[in-house]
Amino acid sequence: AVFGVVERWIVEGDDYVRGAARIGLIEDLQNGGLHVTTNPSDFEPWLGPESAYAWKRARVFWAAEKTPG
Repeated sequence: AVFGVVERWIVEGDDYVRGAARIGLIEDLQNGGLHVTTNPSDFEPWLGPESAYAWKRARVFWAAEKTPG
């Protein structure tokens, strides 16, 4: 149910709400340092289409940040 709300925020929210869902929540879920008993990948099956796209974009962004050059 929580990820249904996140999906709705991304689809129906204004810019602030979409940003909070994408950057505030999705990027934090990907931060391995914030997990003790879970892994970021544990949440992927619960993502809707738009939140899965935001998840992928965040991974690509952070992978590019780590790449020298």
